[in-house]
Amino acid sequence: MSKKLKIYSALESVVPRRTLWQLGRFLYQGARRELLNAPDRNGEYELLLKLAPHWQKASGELRFLDVGANFADWSVELLRALGDDASRARISAFEPAPAQAGRAERAIAAAAGDSGLATVLRSAVGAHTGEVSFMITGDATGNSSIAADQTETGGTITVPCTTLDAFIPADCLAIHMIKVDTEGNDFNVIEGAKALFEAKKIEVLQFEYNSCWIAFHRHLRDVFELMAGTGYVIGNLSYSGIELHREWHPELERFFETNFVILREDLIAPSGAKYVKFNDSNVLISA
Repeated sequence: MSKKLKIYSALESVVPRRTLWQLGRFLYQGARRELLNAPDRNGEYELLLKLAPHWQKASGELRFLDVGANFADWSVELLRALGDDASRARISAFEPAPAQAGRAERAIAAAAGDSGLATVLRSAVGAHTGEVSFMITGDATGNSSIAADQTETGGTITVPCTTLDAFIPADCLAIHMIKVDTEGNDFNVIEGAKALFEAKKIEVLQFEYNSCWIAFHRHLRDVFELMAGTGYVIGNLSYSGIELHREWHPELERFFETNFVILREDLIAPSGAKYVKFNDSNVLISA
């Protein structure tokens, strides 16, 4: 019997396997910075505060997209982070679920009045334009989504679908940030912005990654392959900041719920991002 197996067997002889499993998962996810995916604790809102000084230096209109807006909490927090410069912001918030879209409209109205700073669009976003089946999970939930299986009929509505390439006008010079949270459809949203990435118009795109990706037959590796050689880097976002990866690694493909960012290289310094890598023992270390 190997030394590792002997040590573990000794532990399990005094501690139930279930307890060891729970403890191991807790420690592992903690080391990965993936214990909690709440925006005020997982680095999402902190990132807005870090980038706000950079956006304040930009001239003209500030353009943002909130894809999968749900109740528009992120859009409202963005306006708060921008402070006085919120008057230059234009936010397009996409939310196809009717009840959630209604709440998003009320939240934005409370934060911005009738200023026109933010608009809620009752449309899905994906890799193709047209119409899609959208699955409604409830009036107060946050996990309604495009139906991964297009033959599904129960609890679905038909909604329009656009791509970011189709939605953004050609004369738009910059999109300062895009937040994507579409319950597994995130890669399709990213793929539908390929021309915008090629033109380097997008500064930052944040997306959620979790087990919902499996139903869409997508992996985090697909994002790395799509963005290779484009002048963008990919990193995971947490309360510790952004940890950048120069390449995909199997250790990243665990489907634990977390957020990643696609960052244009000139935004690395303003975002405070740092490079990391996995060593020969698959342990994350500074690069």
